[in-house]
This record gives sequence, C-alpha cells and structure tokens, in this order.
Amino acid sequence: MVEISWNAMAVLLSILFNWGLQSPDDILYGEDVSSLWCMSVNVYHEARGEARTEQIAVSQVVLNRVADPRWPDTPCKVITQNQQFSWYWDARSDMIYDLRTFRENIYAALLVYTGRTDDVAKGATHYYAHDIIGPPPWGKNMTVANKLGGHTYLK
Repeated sequence: MVEISWNAMAVLLSILFNWGLQSPDDILYGEDVSSLWCMSVNVYHEARGEARTEQIAVSQVVLNRVADPRWPDTPCKVITQNQQFSWYWDARSDMIYDLRTFRENIYAALLVYTGRTDDVAKGATHYYAHDIIGPPPWGKNMTVANKLGGHTYLK
C-alpha cells in the first residue's frame, strides 16, 4: 500500500470537505477514498511541479489502465503493480513533504477520478519523461497518443 503521511491525508480530507459538499461520499459517489489517495500520491511523485494538464494526464493514465482488462481493477493496484511507477519501487522515501504542491496534485487527481475532465492522455496507458530519458524499449511497439510538458504518453 502507498505510505500514508497524516499531514498529507489531512490536506486530502480538507479538500474533500471543502469541495462544497457535506462529506467525501457526496463527491466520490461511494467510491473508495484510498483510490483518490493513491492517485494523488502518484501525481505528487510523477508530475510534481508540472502544469495542471500534465498532472491530469498522469492521473488519466492510471484510470485508463483500470479500464483496460490487461491491468488491475483499482488505482491502488495499478500504481503498486510490480515495476510500473518508478517512485514506488526506487527504495526511497515516499513521504509527502510539500503540502502546498500536494494540494494541487489532489485537485488534479480528484478532477480525473470524478470524471470532471477530458482524457488529455488520449487513451494512453503508459508515459515516460522525455526530458530525462529517450524512448524506452518497452514502448517500441506503442503509438504516441500525446506529448505534454515533460512526458510523452503512449498507447
């Protein structure tokens, strides 16, 4: 499971309660809050400092995988699947230290999770940081779906 920072969880809950509704269930329509937590932490580690559109695209990739029968059926299972998201497998701390940035990451994940944004990843199930690495070998048979900021999105 994704490591919990209680301060970061407090930020998540405050956003949910301040979204203008009575409880998180009103926002998530009974969905699992842990899914939103996992998606928010993933955005923090994968697209922290990127534009909101990029954060939305990273979140959308997770949901695109959830919708694809080749992948696990929940965001947390997708994110923690063996060797899929480098931040989860790099043996470094996954704690949330920048709560202001994390707040923005939560909003991006929440917009995607509640279906309040278009799929800017354009159906992609993978991405890589093109400013850091060249096209990875695992993507050689994939099609570029979109390119935003520092990431290339593949399907």
